[in-house]
Amino acid sequence: MRITRADSYEEYRDSIAQDWNKFMASKFSKDQYMFIPNIEDSVTTFVRDWGIDMIFLSGGEDIGTDKSRDNTETMLIKYALDSKIPLIGVCRGMQMINAFFGGNTVDGGETFRKRHVAHDHEIFFLKKRRVVNSYHSRKITENSLGKGLSALGFDSVDGTVEALGYKHVLGLMWHPERERDIDKDTADIIINHIREYGK
Repeated sequence: MRITRADSYEEYRDSIAQDWNKFMASKFSKDQYMFIPNIEDSVTTFVRDWGIDMIFLSGGEDIGTDKSRDNTETMLIKYALDSKIPLIGVCRGMQMINAFFGGNTVDGGETFRKRHVAHDHEIFFLKKRRVVNSYHSRKITENSLGKGLSALGFDSVDGTVEALGYKHVLGLMWHPERERDIDKDTADIIINHIREYGK
């Protein structure tokens, strides 16, 4: 989850956009889910004790903004890989996965931001054209992709990586939870990924 500050006094909070509640209630209504706090090394015991069997990494601020979130999500990625459970990264979550595998993101620059920050744009994903939303100013290219990761989706204009995969890991740079009408197509991609790799 994001780490935010209380408005009227000094207090840090783990928080999540309400869009995620709507998305989960709509697409995973029969499943139990919980939001995982930023508790760094303790998170491995936390998810194991709760029997977590798949993990979403949500979007938010850039990597490096908050050390405790970065550390927590690094531990969650390691847990998902060790436990062989589905792991899905959205926007920042995809960037975290890429970083875990030794890849990096770079500032996209002004032209990139005009196309990718708060704009819908066309991509090719698994050989199919689709229009997705976009809220990121940093980019991943095939040259900056982490070792072992496969690029599954590309921007139709600038060729930057919009989706990646590795066994039971899926990364998407767009936000399925932010669509005005819940993005059924992306939701189905996520659900099918979970069905294929879930225990």
